[in-house]
Amino acid sequence: MSLVKLALRVVLVTAIVAYFVVAAGLLVTRYYVLPRIDQWRPDIEQALSQAVGTPVKFDAITADWYGLNANLTLSNLRILDDQGVAQLGIPNTQAIVSWRSLLSLQPVFRYIGVEDVIVVARRAPDGSVYVGGFDVSSDDDDTSFWQSATMRWLLAQGRLNVEDSRLVVVDQQAGSVPLVFQDIDITADNGLLGHQLDVRLTLPQALGGRLEMAAQIDSVAGSLSRF
Repeated sequence: MSLVKLALRVVLVTAIVAYFVVAAGLLVTRYYVLPRIDQWRPDIEQALSQAVGTPVKFDAITADWYGLNANLTLSNLRILDDQGVAQLGIPNTQAIVSWRSLLSLQPVFRYIGVEDVIVVARRAPDGSVYVGGFDVSSDDDDTSFWQSATMRWLLAQGRLNVEDSRLVVVDQQAGSVPLVFQDIDITADNGLLGHQLDVRLTLPQALGGRLEMAAQIDSVAGSLSRF
């Protein structure tokens, strides 16, 4: 037998074995893992907490099948601070798992969608800025929120979608009246070459009207390519 024929046979056998391994994995996931997924809730919480970089808890999780991907629904998801205090609550979260999770050995999603979320952005008397209870003040510290594991993880997900949510802006330093931004819809598409951000929201009554904006960030050049 020639080397070429031997190589082709090895490739063919490898492809057949890989096909049956993947098929078996899909069947096990669909008919055994997904129907029992709530049993592994503590393990899923721990995996998400490690990936996001901050404690994550939720009350219940259900799963079904979306094409070739597992589709998860999480109820009452809570983002906690280091003291275990809930800083952000999300009533319902939909997440479509990406097969890239197997390569990265951590949760990676094609899609994450949330709705009806209320976020408080607050400037404290000392000038520090908090969003959802987390300090996002700009500084020269490499461990600031914008360089944190949480932000890196968010930007690694396929699509982030926020619907019908509200942002309450409180300025304790100026002592001004809180501003409420309503009907917020945000879509962020993240890829290897860049990020596409679309934002639509209703402005506070004092400002009036509705705001829509779009931005495109070039990851290669590290610059804002379109706004």
